[in-house]
Parts: sequence; C-alpha cells; structure tokens
Amino acid sequence: MDGIEVDLSCRKTKSGTRQQDWRVFCQASQDLRHTLLLTSRALRLRRQHYGLFQQGTYLPCKVTGERRDNLFALMRQYQGLAIMVVVPRLLAELLQPHRLPINPAVWRETAISIPDGIPDE
Repeated sequence: MDGIEVDLSCRKTKSGTRQQDWRVFCQASQDLRHTLLLTSRALRLRRQHYGLFQQGTYLPCKVTGERRDNLFALMRQYQGLAIMVVVPRLLAELLQPHRLPINPAVWRETAISIPDGIPDE
C-alpha cells in the first residue's frame, strides 16, 4: 500500500470518491458548527470501535510537502479496521482573517502517506 496519499483539500479520499462528511465539515466550519460536528462524530466512532482506539497498533504516517510541519498524522489498526487521525499544528502562519485553513491553496502539495499493511477497503 506504499505510495497511497490522502487529499487534504476536501476533494476526494484515497479511492477517488467524494467524501460527504468532510464536505459538510468544510461548509459548517464557516460558522463554527464544525467543532460540534467533529466532536460528536469522533465520540460516536470511538464508541462504535472501542477496541480500535484502546488496543489498536500505532502506525506513524509520513507527511510530505511544503506544509509538512503543520500536520501530525497517525493511524491505528485493529482486527482489520484502521483509522487515520490528522491534527493540524502551528496554524498561526496559515490563518487568514475569519477563515480556517481548509482551502486547497493553503495546503498546496502537502500529502500524507498511508503506512504499509493497511487494507485497501
């Protein structure tokens, strides 16, 4: 699975399909509903896949590109399931007045490589 990358510009997932939840998040972020939306989805996911979060194997993800220092990424894998967690960091240099850094132009060619051993589907 080496070489698969995740698009950070709200356009597509690794399989090339549109990801509606991420679109909703990007739209909601303009009025700060994103915090509630993201928190509720994350807590639901953690409840549904408790073992993945508590016993899953930690796999660091390589971030490349101009903004590589502005992201921290990891994956957890457990019993055929995997989840990627991406956390932005050092955002002050990326912020524009009244806008979150979710525009593709902000992230430019930044990419996250999925570690070997993660299933395709």
